[in-house]
This record gives sequence, structure tokens and C-alpha cells, in this order.
Amino acid sequence: MERTVRSRMRRLLGRRDDLVGVAKRREDLYDAIANRDVPRVEEPVMKHLETGRSATAAHLPGSNE
Repeated sequence: MERTVRSRMRRLLGRRDDLVGVAKRREDLYDAIANRDVPRVEEPVMKHLETGRSATAAHLPGSNE
């Protein structure tokens, strides 16, 4: 598990210029989840999932990205 976390952190730190902004968005999302505020949770979660899908697809064989 530690290897996975380290790998993800290297990837995150390598492609993010705005770590404070990333932390703020994650904090806002956490607060929305903790308060069970579904409308505030839906959009960022869907965006996060789509970003992950796009990043994964970009690394698949045959991708042009």
C-alpha cells in the first residue's frame, strides 16, 4: 500500500502546479461528504471520476494522447 501511495503522490506532485487549490477543493469535498450535502458532492466527484478515466485511457496502448 505504501508503494501505491508514494506513486500517486509522485504523480500528483509532478503534474500539479496549484497544490493549495487542490487541497482546498479536497477539503470542500470532504466537508460536503461529512455534512451529507449530496448536491455539493455530485459535481466534483463526477469530474474526478471522468478525469481519472481520461488519464487511464491516455495511458492505454493505442492511445494518441
